[in-house]
Amino acid sequence: MTTLGAHDRPVERDVDFCVAHLSLDKVVKWSSPEEAHGHVETVVSYTYKVKPADWMVDPEARKVFPVVDRIIHGEGNALMNATLQVQNGKRVPVLPGQ
Repeated sequence: MTTLGAHDRPVERDVDFCVAHLSLDKVVKWSSPEEAHGHVETVVSYTYKVKPADWMVDPEARKVFPVVDRIIHGEGNALMNATLQVQNGKRVPVLPGQ
């Protein structure tokens, strides 16, 4: 399977194990842009929507994957954070080691 990775580069994956698809619900807050690691970064906090894989609807599957269960239950309320930088006019995630 080929997916898009950092900076929209294709990434070949032999095995992906998908338990849910997350999408943006709303941006709640963001930090002031600051210089870090040679570029300007902003930390964005947001809530999310979740579409669990069909098999994750089963309560027994959720017992096996308690973190996924918490993510599913956090839809619309739990905050997630992402560190972003601007590259070529787009906000992109800052990856570890950048």
